[in-house]
Amino acid sequence: MFNRTFRIATFLIASTGTLGAVATARPVVDARVKTIDKCPNLFIAGRRVPPLALYVYINFQYPLSVKESAAEIRLAAHHGINIVTFPVGLPNPMHPFIHHSIDRLCAFILKNNPKAWLLPRIWCGVPGFDAKNPSQLVKYADGQRPQCSPASRLWYHAVAGDIRLFINHVKASPTLASRVIGYHICHGNTGEWFTPNYWGPVRPGFDYSRPNQAGFRRWLRQRYHTDVALQAAWHDPSIRFAAATVPAAQKSKTYPFYHPDERRYVDYMRYQSDMAVHRISQFARVIKRETDGRSLVVTFYGYGFSLPTPNSSDDALGKLLRSPYVNAIACPVDYAFRQPGGAPPLEGAQDSAALHGKLWMMEDDTSTFLDTTEHSGPGFYARCANLNQTIDVHRRNFGQVLIHRMGMWWMDLQGKGWLNSSGIWKNIGSLRRIYSKFGGKSQYKPDVAVILDERSSYYARVVPVDMPLLGSLTFNPGQFFRCGTSVGCYLLSDIANRHFPPARVIIFLNAWHINATERREIKARLESRGRTLIWLYGAGFLTHGKIDAAAASRLVGMKLRLLPPSSVPGSHVIAGNALGLPPQHLSGLNTTVAKFGIFSHAADTPSFAVVDPSAIALATYDHSRSVSAALLRRKHYNSVFIGDPRPSAAFWRSLFPHLGVPVYLNTNDAFETDGNLAMISSDGIAGNRTLTLPHPSTVYNLINGKRLASDVKSFVFPMRRYQTKLLRIVPESHSR
Repeated sequence: MFNRTFRIATFLIASTGTLGAVATARPVVDARVKTIDKCPNLFIAGRRVPPLALYVYINFQYPLSVKESAAEIRLAAHHGINIVTFPVGLPNPMHPFIHHSIDRLCAFILKNNPKAWLLPRIWCGVPGFDAKNPSQLVKYADGQRPQCSPASRLWYHAVAGDIRLFINHVKASPTLASRVIGYHICHGNTGEWFTPNYWGPVRPGFDYSRPNQAGFRRWLRQRYHTDVALQAAWHDPSIRFAAATVPAAQKSKTYPFYHPDERRYVDYMRYQSDMAVHRISQFARVIKRETDGRSLVVTFYGYGFSLPTPNSSDDALGKLLRSPYVNAIACPVDYAFRQPGGAPPLEGAQDSAALHGKLWMMEDDTSTFLDTTEHSGPGFYARCANLNQTIDVHRRNFGQVLIHRMGMWWMDLQGKGWLNSSGIWKNIGSLRRIYSKFGGKSQYKPDVAVILDERSSYYARVVPVDMPLLGSLTFNPGQFFRCGTSVGCYLLSDIANRHFPPARVIIFLNAWHINATERREIKARLESRGRTLIWLYGAGFLTHGKIDAAAASRLVGMKLRLLPPSSVPGSHVIAGNALGLPPQHLSGLNTTVAKFGIFSHAADTPSFAVVDPSAIALATYDHSRSVSAALLRRKHYNSVFIGDPRPSAAFWRSLFPHLGVPVYLNTNDAFETDGNLAMISSDGIAGNRTLTLPHPSTVYNLINGKRLASDVKSFVFPMRRYQTKLLRIVPESHSR
């Protein structure tokens, strides 16, 4: 059977000019991301196209996959969604039937939608390479070798060659050249560029393969230049570049940060992320060169909120965003909050992408009411019970895409017909029309900017540590999208970007290690215009791996004191405080996320208290009378320190009005707005909601265009459980 398939495939390839000698290369269709008014937009063949797509998983060995995918492609086309993305293997001279696979897949999609734009998702692997080159595979301390090491130069050149073959095949086909708009490149764990042992069975240590050892040494030379500098950084007078090795597996410790003599671990974490981004950018450059810059390059990356420990290879998003070869960054909806009634952020600093002219793409793999299989994996427990819940979850996720100027694809993850519903696609069709009319028009300028610091994350110890810091990174973002105002998520490195928004409030999630350059940028660019800078847990306290309360005090702008290690996180707002904040508990812990089990305080986790007499005390720790939260008003800006790393959404809603930030909705529902468009998604409690507007406005239903209220500053409306509303808010001064 294999030989027969091989002969047929070879004939098909030769007849279409695939193998090069008789091929006539054609220019591929031009697809690119252009920035208009500081907002990324997708253009295909010179026309602006909403960046909305369908993902299908087509497996010709399974009739159900073929049947369901065909139906979904036709439904999507009927409702105006013509971009189709799908997984496919790379070609290889030894396996020409893979050419037949791409031809067959594209022919199948175009048969069901002749207008389809094709975005293949390609795995950066060469058939048979691993078996022939075992020395190039990742090697763990227990001897396991799961896949090729991204540090392997031999692997890189083999994959780059296959990418060229793949693109040459596309250019040789009149049909493919006119319909393929780009390539989504994948590798690593789950194709998302994570290290192989990040999910699944945890292997001891890191990658000790020969290519990775050599790659680490090259990286160290580029970073330190001399053996003397390396010795000083590693606190090891005997170390040399030639003798430097990937660090050994770590012993379990309860202290959450690396000590000064553990700098080799910090360097290795940074190296892993730099290596992943280096390879992504290299492959992207190959694609751009082979297509004369006319094809899109998409990749997964930037999961900074859901991958808080630095051994994921996912902490160099800022570097990737600066690559000229990548057009779009993709990641899914956060698994912890995606259920009906949830408030899901994406998994990283999504709003940074637009500052660099990139699209951020949401992968919406919602488990719809059509998913009937039993699941136990992450996210699948959030299955929608019926069509109405599915529509509301899709609208909620789309609301985030619309307001944050992103793109998205709706995903039938397993090709089992999760999206094969006319009701689902009727709703998606209405969302596409909304995007066409209102999406991608101008820069998103939130009132609150949440800042993630990738470099500080390198200092977080990798071994399992029971501490609140992981929770502050992993689960804090969900609180911000219940705080009733406009919130954007950015990288610390972006505050120097000239397009960084003029947010009223800047919240630093994990600014543990801030170097002198970053301190100057913060002072020059943020400490002005009456802004408020909010520092969570602690900031600037890691200097050369040591805890330095004085350095933290200088950055925060008020005097802090290092407390003895505490046992329980949490704070209480002081009754009768000067701002009039209502008494409440600050901790954002709730039953939805408690099962993830990382919320109790480690015995060795340091904590900080405010001891500045000029500061306005707002809260005290549960375990002592020490001030955990305080506000200090400066001449040109305000500074707020909050020692609890997980303030609740209710606390934010009570604090923001005192900082000049409008709170539109004072309930625990998911909420997004840019001041003109708004998304409200019920947290599961039915009843009336009150929308408070900063100016008299007319309010419209975005779905049907109906006017709901005129010239109002307060708008009351009913909501059922899990319902999502999409609104347009037009200030009266604009409507005249």
